[in-house]
Amino acid sequence: MKSKAIPSPPVKLRDDAPCEVIGVAHAGKSASVRDIKTIATGHVTITVVQADGEKFRTLAKNALIECGQALALPTTEEINPTRGNLDEQTAVRHFLGKNLTEAEALFREASIIYEEDLRFMGPAAFRFYVLAAIGYIQSVAASGDSHIIHCFASILESRLEFEASELVASAPQLASVCHYILEHYGRYNLTLEIYGDLRPRFQALEQAFLRQIPS
Repeated sequence: MKSKAIPSPPVKLRDDAPCEVIGVAHAGKSASVRDIKTIATGHVTITVVQADGEKFRTLAKNALIECGQALALPTTEEINPTRGNLDEQTAVRHFLGKNLTEAEALFREASIIYEEDLRFMGPAAFRFYVLAAIGYIQSVAASGDSHIIHCFASILESRLEFEASELVASAPQLASVCHYILEHYGRYNLTLEIYGDLRPRFQALEQAFLRQIPS
């Protein structure tokens, strides 16, 4: 299937503007913009500088630029929209006030503790904090973490089933991470006898998210 185009960011670029990376192998990474150039084809290219100092060059359309402001952190109500829901309240205790770098650090510390919070937090909070999970999944630190990959498939399937419309805004990032997992499947040590073959599930998820991206 032909990949659908991801729209260019609609805001003016400037050096040091915070951004979230989409549509490339680094999808989900928090970063800042540097060295903005327009090349001969008319496309705008940028250097993306991640929090750990890693740099890469990409088209500006592969980054969501936040107009010089950080993404707004999810509120208590966005993490816990259902009064009395204990699972959502646990997600509040774990994630409230955390930015993406801090949230990714939680997954790096003990993904098995925090991964289920992505299943229960409200949709707005999920769209924010799933970027931190993606950052972890695509990092070297996730090598051998079979449990988060298995759990991630289940979380995405559940959210697609019950709130697909809430995932449209995140479809490019979610399609990209599903593709990434398929391409790097071997490094997560997913034992067939324990987890079965998750690749057909991630293939189906990738296609579902691609269909959500506007043509």
